[in-house]
Amino acid sequence: MGLLGKLIKTAVVAGGAIAAVKVSEKYTENNPEGVKDPQARADAIKQAANEVYNSAVAAANEKAPGIVNAVNDIKEGKVPDVAKMAADKAKEKAPDLLNKVENMAKEKAPDLTAKVQNAANIVAGKVQQFADTLDSEVVDADIVEFEDKKDE
Repeated sequence: MGLLGKLIKTAVVAGGAIAAVKVSEKYTENNPEGVKDPQARADAIKQAANEVYNSAVAAANEKAPGIVNAVNDIKEGKVPDVAKMAADKAKEKAPDLLNKVENMAKEKAPDLTAKVQNAANIVAGKVQQFADTLDSEVVDADIVEFEDKKDE
């Protein structure tokens, strides 16, 4: 049995289990006290199964036209544009997201400003130290070069 056969078998088993649970629920709903007589119990289960079946048929008939239309659209190449649907959803949500980001920025701005200012001061201090080091090394190199030329 191939993969498709296994999937169908699994779907049938799952569908049967769901149907059994629904019939059990319907039986319990119709007979909260339970039924003692075996024939009456069988009749009650049959009634519950018929109710579940009729409910499933009604739901299928209700949803079938939409499913058939979707299948026909796909057959005709009318596949929904998922990218456009996503873009439309993003446009719909964009104002809310922008408001959240703006509010968060306003809330965090003082804290972030202080952190950026502190980082800028630290970097400026390091740059100044580096510049001072370079300056003193250049001056020392000029003095050494001048003294070397003076000795010649």
